[in-house]
Amino acid sequence: MNIKALTAAVMVAAAATLTGCISVPGSVVDKSKPIDQGQYSVVADSVASTVYHFNILGFIPLPPIFADSNSASEMGENMVASAAGRLLYHKALAKAPGADALIEYSLDHQYGLFPPFLMMTRTTLTGTAVKTKK
Repeated sequence: MNIKALTAAVMVAAAATLTGCISVPGSVVDKSKPIDQGQYSVVADSVASTVYHFNILGFIPLPPIFADSNSASEMGENMVASAAGRLLYHKALAKAPGADALIEYSLDHQYGLFPPFLMMTRTTLTGTAVKTKK
């Protein structure tokens, strides 16, 4: 077998082994308000917001990128995950004017590793926007 072909096969196998994606459940940490059944009206059935985080070598953070924003970073370079969750909550809520809470929401984290040095985290919050009755 040709040494170039063997080298190429090893590189493809290494890239396939090192590149991957996983999804894990998460939560949004923010002030919550009790909402009784029937004490709200639905403003929007589905609202969503997404943020991307990139790390060089797995530990050097780059500013977050919001998929639904014109600015590269709204919270600064050292934004922690809980701040990202709160900002995603408020950005999703802002897409439904008049809404004051999200119900039945889900938070999806996806991780990707791009050899040799870049790690990407994509976090998406999706939920139902409601207006509570006073």
